[in-house]
Amino acid sequence: MSGLLLEIVEGPGAGERLALDDAVELGRDPGLPHPLEDVKVSRHHARIRPVGGAAEVEDLGSTNGTFLNDQPLQIPTSIGPGDRIRVGLTVLELRRADDRSPAVAVPDLTQIDDDVLAPVPSRELAQVPEPAEPQLGAVRAAGSEPRYVNTAVGRRIDQQLAPPPPPVRPGSPAPAPAAPEAPTDEDYAAVQRLADDRVKPRTNVAAFALIAIAALVVIIYFGVR
Repeated sequence: MSGLLLEIVEGPGAGERLALDDAVELGRDPGLPHPLEDVKVSRHHARIRPVGGAAEVEDLGSTNGTFLNDQPLQIPTSIGPGDRIRVGLTVLELRRADDRSPAVAVPDLTQIDDDVLAPVPSRELAQVPEPAEPQLGAVRAAGSEPRYVNTAVGRRIDQQLAPPPPPVRPGSPAPAPAAPEAPTDEDYAAVQRLADDRVKPRTNVAAFALIAIAALVVIIYFGVR
């Protein structure tokens, strides 16, 4: 008699107790004395055996792994009362047989990716406070406009306040519009080139038409004779 037991504190079968008088194998295999109804548990997942006044837990090459107090189990490890073992979505706590107080189940969220479970400790579930708004303070250098400086992180925001436009006094004349620029010789030359480029194709077309008409007249003349 080891005086120890395993109590399921989370998952299918919560509240069930397993006496640890001998080695207890955890898994879904129906041939086991205490099969677990957990789809994330392998058929032969882990083994827990009593060792003196404590116990030892060992993973049996499960698909999703065995976790001891939210840490992945790599090698057979000794455990004591109060330690928790997670297999799949089932959490068992090692307790003394004479401890009749009910175990308090604190469900931990799990992350499932490609059928592999990774427990998330409850301390990571605490709400993260929102960052405080940065405080901006104006800093004026000699002979310059004020610049705004982020006093929270010590970064300068390179943005100056533009001075406001001068007010328009009543009765003051409106500014005169700028005079258009006079055309230059280069402008005249560009216009002349554009005109030549447009006239030359038309001249060539007219000459070709006259030649074609003359040839047609000659053909008709000799054809009639």
